[in-house]
Amino acid sequence: MKLNYSWCVCALSAAMAVVPATAATLHNSAEVLMKDAGAKAFNISDNAQAIFLSEPESNISWQGQAMRLEAIKNAVQQISGDVGHLNLWGEMESPAERKAVEEANPLLKDLAAQTSDAIRFLNDNTNHLFLPEYRQHLQKIAQDANQLRALFRESTKLNSLSRKAEHLREELSHS
Repeated sequence: MKLNYSWCVCALSAAMAVVPATAATLHNSAEVLMKDAGAKAFNISDNAQAIFLSEPESNISWQGQAMRLEAIKNAVQQISGDVGHLNLWGEMESPAERKAVEEANPLLKDLAAQTSDAIRFLNDNTNHLFLPEYRQHLQKIAQDANQLRALFRESTKLNSLSRKAEHLREELSHS
């Protein structure tokens, strides 16, 4: 079989265009996952603070608190899945994303442990919703979630600034 030279050039040109596009798609996917994880972390913090800030006279039931803790647990699991995907894409990520993912892993472990402890405490103490131990778990959940959110937000901001700087360098090199 004889290869047509112009067809080979065309195929190679197309392949070279696809590789950066695929890398950009994975990079954009990583950024989307980070933004989504940041939004979930905000919801975790919001739920934990809502329980923490409730007062005995607010008549919030243990069932209502259990529903919020279940939402927290589900969000932690979803963020863990997102971070797991980001760990797999290590070579496709920017240094800022890599750093955020590395710092997110221990925070997620602590967040999951605090959430489990809060759920266990609530299950064992449905009549004592305002004990300091329970409230400490809630406060720590909110703090960890806020740290996660800040990590992901800073990473996406750094990526955006990096892309702008690269775009400016390209414009300057062409002028």
